[in-house]
Amino acid sequence: MIRYTNRGTQVARVQAALITLGYDVGGTGADGIYGRKTEAAITHWASDHCVARQPRRLHDAAITALLGMASDDPAPVEVTPVEASPELVSVYGDTRY
Repeated sequence: MIRYTNRGTQVARVQAALITLGYDVGGTGADGIYGRKTEAAITHWASDHCVARQPRRLHDAAITALLGMASDDPAPVEVTPVEASPELVSVYGDTRY
């Protein structure tokens, strides 16, 4: 997780991803300082992509999503189909929609 006023490589990576996706993190670019412009860019990104977050912080799952979106070679996502359980069939009847 990164928080407002944090500094470092993780913040710079988030800023670089935001820049890649077209968000403005301020005139100094990916400087590794989580300030007002970075917070505004994160807020806009989260709003654009329906990402729930707490103000002035970005949790690891959201960082992973952001970095993946900005990557040229995003990590593959494995999707496992879910079968209807007998409990759902008995409660809701036919599960074919």
